[in-house]
Amino acid sequence: MKPQREVSDLLVDRRWNGNTGIGRYSRELIPRISPLIAGYLDDGDPVSMKQMGLSLIKGCRFTKFYSPGYFPLLGNIRQFITIHDLILLKPEIVGISKSIFFNKIVLPRIKDGQVQVITVSKSSQQEISEWANIESENISIVPNGLSLDIIQAGKKLAIYRPPKSLVFVGNMKKHKNYLLFVEAVNMLPGSWNINVVGPNLDSHLLHTRHNVQSYTNITDRELAQIYARSSILVNTSSYEGFGMSFLEGGYLGCRIVHLGVLPTVEEILGQDSFHTGGSNSAKDLSDLIHQVSRENQIHESRRYLADTYSWDTSGQILKRALSDS
Repeated sequence: MKPQREVSDLLVDRRWNGNTGIGRYSRELIPRISPLIAGYLDDGDPVSMKQMGLSLIKGCRFTKFYSPGYFPLLGNIRQFITIHDLILLKPEIVGISKSIFFNKIVLPRIKDGQVQVITVSKSSQQEISEWANIESENISIVPNGLSLDIIQAGKKLAIYRPPKSLVFVGNMKKHKNYLLFVEAVNMLPGSWNINVVGPNLDSHLLHTRHNVQSYTNITDRELAQIYARSSILVNTSSYEGFGMSFLEGGYLGCRIVHLGVLPTVEEILGQDSFHTGGSNSAKDLSDLIHQVSRENQIHESRRYLADTYSWDTSGQILKRALSDS
């Protein structure tokens, strides 16, 4: 009689690692749950058809699976996935095929309880609860956190910064509305110091009277330095599950200007921000930026954010969620 094959416990998907929001979440949290982990998925695109088959074969050797991204395994083992937001339900942003795939493949497995959802904010928890028709208490919140480099920068901030200094952190995806930012900034009177951070952001669209610096693929230490020399963070996004720039820029003393359509801003910063009241008019946004720049420019770290949003704390919450189920 052959000895019974030992079944390992937790398989974790590291294929999401990269220079994205999900990639950072994965890089920060997976090492913090390492004592629970029996194996990893490491190679390839987690949503490619080939990888789906290979993942299914490997997953048979484990009793649990966790992914820091939105895609579960196709097998029948107990699964946990982090859904950061429901942008995949918006075909006008991600395309019809991805939206249909998410609704037809992922949603039914969440509804039948085979896949348990983890998310990043109270706002995304409520949105997912309504979408999947499951109780919000069954969706664990494991938020993003501040990196050590960002926290260290917050301990030595300059109190005064040039009032006409802005930072934009994002990309060219439709919901980030970079062109709205460009239009509003080009209406600002005088010359401003503008920092744009993110892939494929065309800094040449900004008026030549402004002093524009563009950054991609930078470290957290470099990002902290950009926040720390910017008086105002401008965010024109119309949809976010969390909003890392609000957390990081807010912690590092930036005044926050946004459109007023994201509940996550109030969740992170309370009433400590400025918004256009939902208007996506470039004129309204430009006027608000100019108004905010004329106020007293004393910048202090919002220290309470480091206590609330810690990767170590989030790691402990994730470990409990994976262990208790």
